[in-house]
Amino acid sequence: MGRCLGLMSVLLVNLMAMMAVLSAVLVFVGGFTPRIFEAAFFIYLELMILTAVALFFSSITSPVVSALCTIAFYLIGHTSSALPDLLLPNITSDFGKRAILIIYHLLPDLNMLNINNLVAYNIPVAAGFTWRAVLYTGLMVSILLLAAGLAFKRRDLV
Repeated sequence: MGRCLGLMSVLLVNLMAMMAVLSAVLVFVGGFTPRIFEAAFFIYLELMILTAVALFFSSITSPVVSALCTIAFYLIGHTSSALPDLLLPNITSDFGKRAILIIYHLLPDLNMLNINNLVAYNIPVAAGFTWRAVLYTGLMVSILLLAAGLAFKRRDLV
């Protein structure tokens, strides 16, 4: 838990520093909008999930495999939202369609936390979306940290 809080604190400080530099540049060129801080909040939520994923994989595998699995989780999380659109039109059986939908709902959806286009085009975020994103992040982080703790307890450190 301490490692997780430390990593998330470091990520928060880094994100704040990057947002300060980005804000200064945008003020200089005349493109600043306060909504970039809203986008940064959602980026931080995604970073929290990825930190928990990395800690989970690091508690059960070697560092190299852990890094590869975390990268795979990131890629799956950003591409899984397209799964129904790509596969459902090509499948004719009801069982196959249900299987694809079950897989779709079981895979992580990190695209849910990506509001960069909404901010860029000044489209408001839907009412209640922020609370659902925070709840989703809290649930994912809690499950992953619990699993990491249980896996670390069983690990032979000798």
